[in-house]
Amino acid sequence: MFALGFKETSGFFDWYVEWPELKTDVQRFLPAICSVEKDGGASGESVPKVLMVGCGNSKLSEQMYNDGYTSMVNVDISDVVIDKMRENYKESHPDMEWRVADARNLEDASGTYDCALDKGTVDALMSNAESCAGMAKEIVREMGRVIAPGGLCMVVSHNGNRTNLFQDAVKDDFEWEVLNADKVRLSDMARLINILRTKLGPNRTLRDGLKDPSILAEAASEFRKEQVCDALKEALVARRARRAAEAKAKAEAAGAAAGGDEKTPGDEKDVSGAKDDAKTDYANREGQKSNESIAVGDEKKQGETEMRTEEKVEQLIEEKQPKSQDPRRQSFVYLYVLRKPLEGGS
Repeated sequence: MFALGFKETSGFFDWYVEWPELKTDVQRFLPAICSVEKDGGASGESVPKVLMVGCGNSKLSEQMYNDGYTSMVNVDISDVVIDKMRENYKESHPDMEWRVADARNLEDASGTYDCALDKGTVDALMSNAESCAGMAKEIVREMGRVIAPGGLCMVVSHNGNRTNLFQDAVKDDFEWEVLNADKVRLSDMARLINILRTKLGPNRTLRDGLKDPSILAEAASEFRKEQVCDALKEALVARRARRAAEAKAKAEAAGAAAGGDEKTPGDEKDVSGAKDDAKTDYANREGQKSNESIAVGDEKKQGETEMRTEEKVEQLIEEKQPKSQDPRRQSFVYLYVLRKPLEGGS
């Protein structure tokens, strides 16, 4: 992070999200093992080289490394945090690299990395003075420089309108291809902290809130309500998806059965020569129609019951959902995935 305060910080801290929240999307765009073409046309495998911009005291690098991203370079402007992180990982992850660096002016050659990832550095700068916003653009441009043509820039941000900033930062060199700007749910810790911040007055810090049992208990209570609402929403979505899948399967089965009932000329000849059997067939079909009618009625009643249940769940969500519209309580961030063009992107 492009931030201060590490001299008093021990342990680890992650803004926004950790690897469990990011893993699915990151792996979709950047597998830990990539297929590559070697000299002579032979194919092989390679681990992507990743630059973690403003690494801070986050565990994200460790978590990604443990999941196969073993070519990792971490940079931060704070020598204190880099020293601490290097010390923390010198035995468990001895080949993970830690550097003190200004992310606006990296020592790496152009095109060094397959991916540059930032989680919160750009946001930290954009939340400060206008001069810092200019610094955010410089960081994005430098990320673009050190990424290889065809490589990826990934930025985790609370703001869903960062695309113009990203494009403006590199407009003199190339244009990003935006592959993704989807929402990612915040980690539980980040959500609890966001709620806690809304409980504090303008002159109180997060540290004050963590030391105040009453405020902490109130924030925890509201967080648990949000968790219940999330669980209910997920259950509702899953229930509706199941019903839709069942309806589709029944429709397909009915269509297949209708197709199987079509008579061939040979069938008609056989039926016409079996008058006695025709009466029996007619009776059986009538009985089947009656049974099908009863089944349809039962299905209709079941569908109505399920819809009423879903309506009750929606009402329960509405009752439990916190009414605060404070933007600081946003429960998600955006994961931007930008690709540097293959041509004209050096």
